[in-house]
Amino acid sequence: GIRHVNPEESTADSGKHYVKETPKNRYKAGLSYDVQEKLTVSLFFDYCDETKQQCYALDGVSKEIITIDDWITADLNVNFGEYKLSERATAMLSVTVNNILDEDYYHMSQRNSPIKYRQPPRTWWISAMIKY
Repeated sequence: GIRHVNPEESTADSGKHYVKETPKNRYKAGLSYDVQEKLTVSLFFDYCDETKQQCYALDGVSKEIITIDDWITADLNVNFGEYKLSERATAMLSVTVNNILDEDYYHMSQRNSPIKYRQPPRTWWISAMIKY
């Protein structure tokens, strides 16, 4: 899906206009392909425009506007379909890799400290499900 946000501008104490904590563009797209009858590979992309946030400077009195750079991530999911183990039992296996490019990216903090939070590096998930 695609999301375009046109938030209202806020005015910082310095009189400059900025958009607070909301990216103008945020895009999510995915592609899924059935390689075989019981094997599906999916690739998802997430893009976020730069975001700005007003926060207090180190002196605790003056304010400044911090910019978090735009970012893009890619996630991969491989599903190994349902396999029959017995007359009543079936099994399914799934492997997911989040942030497969191992990009460093940040989200805004809802508080002033810290100003931004680093998001997780490449993360692997393996899950299995057995039904009886």
